[in-house]
Amino acid sequence: MIQINPKNIALFCITIGSFLRLAFPYDIEFKYDQKLMLDWIIEFWNQGHFRPIGMLSGGNVPNFGLGVWLFYLIGWFNQTPVGLTMLVSTINILSLVFLFHFINRKIGWDEKDIWYWALSLLSVSILPIILSRNIWIQSILPPFSFMIWYLYWSNLSKFITAFLLAFLLVLIGQIHLSGIFLCFIFSLFLFWLHLKKSINLNLKAYVLGGAMGALPMIPLILHLINSESTSPASNFNNMKDVRFLWFHIFDGLGLDIFYTLEADTFLFFKYPIINSCFTYVNGILYTTIIVISILGIFYTVRYTMQNKMTELFSRLHTNKTFQFIFISFLLYALLYFLRVRIYSHYLIITYPFIQLLAVYLLQRKKALIYGLILVNLFLSVQFMFFIHNTGGTDNSFYGKTYQRMIREQIK
Repeated sequence: MIQINPKNIALFCITIGSFLRLAFPYDIEFKYDQKLMLDWIIEFWNQGHFRPIGMLSGGNVPNFGLGVWLFYLIGWFNQTPVGLTMLVSTINILSLVFLFHFINRKIGWDEKDIWYWALSLLSVSILPIILSRNIWIQSILPPFSFMIWYLYWSNLSKFITAFLLAFLLVLIGQIHLSGIFLCFIFSLFLFWLHLKKSINLNLKAYVLGGAMGALPMIPLILHLINSESTSPASNFNNMKDVRFLWFHIFDGLGLDIFYTLEADTFLFFKYPIINSCFTYVNGILYTTIIVISILGIFYTVRYTMQNKMTELFSRLHTNKTFQFIFISFLLYALLYFLRVRIYSHYLIITYPFIQLLAVYLLQRKKALIYGLILVNLFLSVQFMFFIHNTGGTDNSFYGKTYQRMIREQIK
């Protein structure tokens, strides 16, 4: 008989999450960015036109070319919207499997359950599912991120480990610009741990790996030198937006459905429709997540007030999971203080950071964790059917589905 434990729950959620990522393939998002990426892929394979730099980022700075080049490789297999999206989904499914392997191999027995629960949430929550079904450079970040975590939990005194870690940290910033800041924060923290003798980092290998990983940066650097000065879209108005704190908590718990449905979120809460009547089941599920979250926060605050917390810096020296969470938080704090507008999809590069935070909030009561995972799963299933039945919505970030666009063009 199969035991109900965190490891088996994670395997179950990966399986269900994989089906959800591949379900209703024609119901994908297909807006400006997706169309542009597809055009560039077709342009490369049909005309041989190679783009040395990537798309303009939300910060008004061009991305490096590597993200586009990787999509050139994916486009070798398929050059249709649905085919490309399913390939990206498959990459994300394999990434979940690799993260499961990482937890098995690298995470200590005393923290495995927390990581398995976080992986379960990552597998079945709405936003991770949506963001892994997209012809978007952010959507191909997980395999690189998870490999970075794997190497970080390995022996960094070895030449090949330190070399590859630096190589990937520099490389991931050339897929999406958030990776540049991750590399900066991660490297500073590693050097600090090395100086404190908490780790033994092979510095020569690390520097060499970073230098090798920087080679694809040359085309964009030359472009910036030879073009008019670029003005990053950073301003103090962005500092008024403290939603990065919202994202840290709400996205992990599965509460930020508003990110993708925006004004139409309340329409989603009315569904599903049975016998031509709204049932409000989705609204009830969402309310259940709110209740679970409030209870989890209550128990966590009560525990914290009744028990002495471990000293921050001692945990930074010894606990790699805590170090990972701290590094992730510093990344978004840095973006915030640089006055950059932060979006939910920026969190992809540090998955499963926010899911770990959610689990830590609820860990005092295991029933709350299991409830959170289960309700997120039900809500994700309902979301997929909602998008399928409505063909997407006009007043949302998700927009109309590719299937609906085809039908409207035929008419």
